[in-house]
Amino acid sequence: MLKNKIILYNSILISFIPLALISGPFISDLFLVISSISILFLIINGREFKYFLNIFSYIFFSYCLFIIISSLLSSNLLLSLEASLFYCRFGFFTISIWYLLDNFENFKKFFFVGLISSFLILLVDGYIQYIFDYNTLGWLRHGDRLSSFFGEEYVMGSFFSRLFPLLVALFIGIFNKNSKIILFTFIILILVDVIIFLSGERVAFLNITLCTILIIFLFNNYKILRLISFIISILIILFLTFYDQSIKIRMIDKTYDDIFVNNEIQNNTSDEIDQNKINLFSQAHEAIYLVAFDIFRDNYLIGSGPKTFREECKNTKYSSLNGCSSHPHNILLQSLSETGIIGFIFYIGVFFSITFFFLKIFISKIFKNSNSRKYTDDYFIALLIAVFVNLFPFFPSGNFFNNWISIIYFLPVGFIIQFHYKNVNN
Repeated sequence: MLKNKIILYNSILISFIPLALISGPFISDLFLVISSISILFLIINGREFKYFLNIFSYIFFSYCLFIIISSLLSSNLLLSLEASLFYCRFGFFTISIWYLLDNFENFKKFFFVGLISSFLILLVDGYIQYIFDYNTLGWLRHGDRLSSFFGEEYVMGSFFSRLFPLLVALFIGIFNKNSKIILFTFIILILVDVIIFLSGERVAFLNITLCTILIIFLFNNYKILRLISFIISILIILFLTFYDQSIKIRMIDKTYDDIFVNNEIQNNTSDEIDQNKINLFSQAHEAIYLVAFDIFRDNYLIGSGPKTFREECKNTKYSSLNGCSSHPHNILLQSLSETGIIGFIFYIGVFFSITFFFLKIFISKIFKNSNSRKYTDDYFIALLIAVFVNLFPFFPSGNFFNNWISIIYFLPVGFIIQFHYKNVNN
């Protein structure tokens, strides 16, 4: 039957996306588009319009319409439309995952195989690059950074930390309380923690730490497993930091200098360095943030347009701040500067909804309230943690309108929506 074949082929295609992400955005985005078009055909042909007539679709596609309007009113029309015109594909991608979870029993297992394969391949190659300075393709390690198959793109740590909660969710959803798998998971947790630290990506290590804190405080089960694995990881990291001075300089010394030391020369006649100033992550980050906020003040309602920060920051009115970059390096400030108050409402609404839900879970655990147990399922919580970490406003972040990072952001959303509506229907 044609429908079953389309479902099977697209299950395989989407399951390859985590592996495709290692090669960059092109192949993974191509898989996303092909699968979305195929599943869209099945939904329309089967008149299963529930996948479009729901709160997620209403909110997401309203956002897509808004960012197109923002682009049309932008002074960098074509550049902005590159990001906004086809952003709706991520909504169709989310719906595709939801549809496959509903209609193909083994999709979750298929996707898990693809995801764990990408983790294992990167783990093996990353450790080889750390130990021998070359990865399996002969690519040289650059200084104190590891990139594995990502080459000159230092996003291996980001890949691990942002997809880590989704992997944990699938472990729970598929292999719940399987002792052999729990031991395997325990080892994977430690290896991931350590390689993220060795990658030299400080934000990625902050993200994995945030994931760990949320797991310990919100999970019903496995919190002790995660606590012990993280403690072991920290002990290994401390040993490696003592052994490898380049990692210590990158992750500890440089972080301290970036935050607590002001390296600006005070004036042209003095070489004195002010060591009393506390920077917001670093002087470079702080300068970019100030420019982003100034752009927001000048375009407070609908922003300067998606993806336009790189051009707007070149304006002479912002040049004195020396904060130009490809994007604002903070999801909250990017939302404000490029999409204004209206776009910010969409972002902050999602983030606060998850935060409020987490607070309800935490309070219910304190008072031992067993109500709404189905929504405190560890599988569901892990999926929400994946979105929460990606939207967390107090760490530096990647470009929200970048294809590669957007695929990672939207991967867990289809699983969340399917779980929600499955429980509502039951």
